[in-house]
Amino acid sequence: MSLNQAHHPGTDGVVLFYGERLLIFYDGCDVKLGAPIKGDFCGRIYLTSHRVVFIANRKSSGVQSFSMPFVNMKEVNIQQPVFGANRIVGRIRADPNGGWQGEAEFSITFKRGGAIEFGRALIELGKRASNIRRAFQPPPAYTPMGGAAQYYNCPPPAYAPPQGDPYYGFVPQHEAFSVPP
Repeated sequence: MSLNQAHHPGTDGVVLFYGERLLIFYDGCDVKLGAPIKGDFCGRIYLTSHRVVFIANRKSSGVQSFSMPFVNMKEVNIQQPVFGANRIVGRIRADPNGGWQGEAEFSITFKRGGAIEFGRALIELGKRASNIRRAFQPPPAYTPMGGAAQYYNCPPPAYAPPQGDPYYGFVPQHEAFSVPP
């Protein structure tokens, strides 16, 4: 998660990465963040193809926006209390250079509805992100080659310029704009 890096300062619009798509958004969401950030915020929440982005209504609180990539989220659940609005809860890990460090709990309450749709889409996209992350395994460790016999000279260039040709690279001059008729 990164703090105050997901919004455009002039228009308060969400900043999307190259290839990222905005899927759904909801107004009137309350977000509660646990320690070390600690705070309650109200604003608009966006679900993109790569992350959840929140833009706060009040900019005076220190937190103007935050971004939660799917790969940094865990223990995400949809809660439906008998009395009260539906909410999504979970834990989020900090991004490198994200403005904070550690791990925090989050709770997103949807006062105007939409928690079930948002939560289902979030969980499905999170599963896809974790499957893709597993598919890209790191390459094997580097093992140096032994012995000098393993090294070879570079091959000669495939198209070497002709040697001693006085006309190689010569371009005859011509009139770009001829005399008008």
